[in-house]
Amino acid sequence: MTIDTKLIDQLLTNYKKPEDIIGENGLLKELTKAFMERALRAVLPTPWAEMSAETAAEIGAADGTEVWVKTKSGRARFVTKVVEMRAGVVSVEYGWWFPEEASENSSLESIWISNANVLTNADFESCDPLLGQWSYNGLQCRVYPVRKNDQTIFQKQPTAHEMQAEQL
Repeated sequence: MTIDTKLIDQLLTNYKKPEDIIGENGLLKELTKAFMERALRAVLPTPWAEMSAETAAEIGAADGTEVWVKTKSGRARFVTKVVEMRAGVVSVEYGWWFPEEASENSSLESIWISNANVLTNADFESCDPLLGQWSYNGLQCRVYPVRKNDQTIFQKQPTAHEMQAEQL
């Protein structure tokens, strides 16, 4: 693949000194960030909640259905991916967020939408008594399809504290 030299010329139009290109806030850093975000989304477009066909059918979901995974600590939004695995078990992807949905207020605003970290907590009382490690697997959860009247995927989700009053 050849990169169009006109595009490069256009990107360098406002170049005045080397720092404008290779500096801390330079063009190269911004291009790398934008390219990586797009490339990662092309490879991994969706945060998956993997489950068996039996489990998906049990909750009224199918491959590609958007679902909420909810624990006593919070909830996160994923897309169902039907795979061969034990029924009654759900496996969600870790570390998801949507930096491309940054608002003028914060680039981290969308971090909690599909982030598995909201499904657990590090409260001392819930940590493993031997290791002091928080639970990040084997959590009881409720999985249910996203309804039409639910918030869109890029809107801020309630925090764990806001949801604490709700039952699992």
